Amino acid sequence: MQPPSFPVPRWRPSARRVALGVVAIVVGLTAVACASDPSATAPATTPRISLSVVGGNSQTAPVNTMLPQPIRVQVLDGSGHPVPNFVVNFVVTSGGGHVFGGAEQTNSSGYADERWTLGPQVGTQTLEARAVNSWTGVAASYGKFTATATW
Repeated sequence: MQPPSFPVPRWRPSARRVALGVVAIVVGLTAVACASDPSATAPATTPRISLSVVGGNSQTAPVNTMLPQPIRVQVLDGSGHPVPNFVVNFVVTSGGGHVFGGAEQTNSSGYADERWTLGPQVGTQTLEARAVNSWTGVAASYGKFTATATW
């Protein structure tokens, strides 16, 4: 004898219900993590970052060649501590050159390096280091580099 069969409900949660469930799980896990770690507290104010040009500025090289030294920036928090794993974008703003990667992540000391190849124009060329503050969402150009392209 076969067991009786029951109709299987075809109900599927809506995307909204799934999203709300995911949010509830994340909030619950965050509460558990914070409860288990007394040092885990929300910042009292929005964390600030600063990005400084620390190397590779004001170089000279022939047109259409890579600069001899990498471009280097350092990202620090409001207390002057290095910010690791922070994404910095490098954008050529004049001269027609290009960068190797375009976006680099800071190392454990807050440094990010990029290689810059100058464009075909003789004279001053420029590059900007840009970032988005992940805590505030504010995009900013933090550092400007110049290089001189020669024949």
